[in-house]
Amino acid sequence: MIHTLKVFWFAILSGRKRFVVAALLHDIGKPFMATLKADGHDYSFTNHEEKSYQMIKWCPFISRYTKDLIRYHYIIRRISKDAKKLTEGKNSSNGDPITKESVQKLVCTYNSFSREFKRDLKMFQKLDDKGK
Repeated sequence: MIHTLKVFWFAILSGRKRFVVAALLHDIGKPFMATLKADGHDYSFTNHEEKSYQMIKWCPFISRYTKDLIRYHYIIRRISKDAKKLTEGKNSSNGDPITKESVQKLVCTYNSFSREFKRDLKMFQKLDDKGK
């Protein structure tokens, strides 16, 4: 909750009005995706962004842009993390296998975005990181 409020605050400060609603809703699916990591202390929230999207996709008052920003706000980091784990022969933090095909699918999805949306995803990720 505190993280979400921080991201919301940084979105306001950034002057990017299009980020404000996404900042409030981008992690709404996390409680439903929480799984205890093997260390027994921390939680993983794998695919929380898709769950967040599924929760808001039918809301007519939320723009397509905001829905996409919520759905894909973690894709850049996911590509990086999954590619690294693939080379190390590791599974995702929730135990699901990572395959070359799954990483390539993420890359293809990312490559399908417009230059402007990619720029916005990178900017939103910076705000998300600042909120941690």
